[in-house]
Amino acid sequence: MKNNKISWLSAGIIIAVFIIVSTVVFALRTVSDEPQKVTWTGEIITQMESYNAYALKIKNGDNYYDMFYAQPFEVIINSDGSLSPFYNKGDIITITGEWKGITCAYQDSIFQGKCVPDIEIQSIIK
Repeated sequence: MKNNKISWLSAGIIIAVFIIVSTVVFALRTVSDEPQKVTWTGEIITQMESYNAYALKIKNGDNYYDMFYAQPFEVIINSDGSLSPFYNKGDIITITGEWKGITCAYQDSIFQGKCVPDIEIQSIIK
């Protein structure tokens, strides 16, 4: 019984190390010093509480990622005090912007356990 517990513990440690190493290699492989210009079309999964950032499922673009996070450089406020632009869950939008890196900020709540590209929006077309 004791050997069985040790082998399960060893297996757990090996799996944990593999996950950590894979995550670090993945992050290093996908982050560059210079922002990369992208134009991706995606379906809105959700709009963040600020109404100024989006989680999207990619409809075209890099095949390695199936989702991404996008927010503008600065908040846009309309004359009536509302934030702009406002889109709904399920809307298909095309975002052009700069790929700043990878974010894991919402990996457990929105992005199904995945770290995703972090895009700074320059323009949005519906």
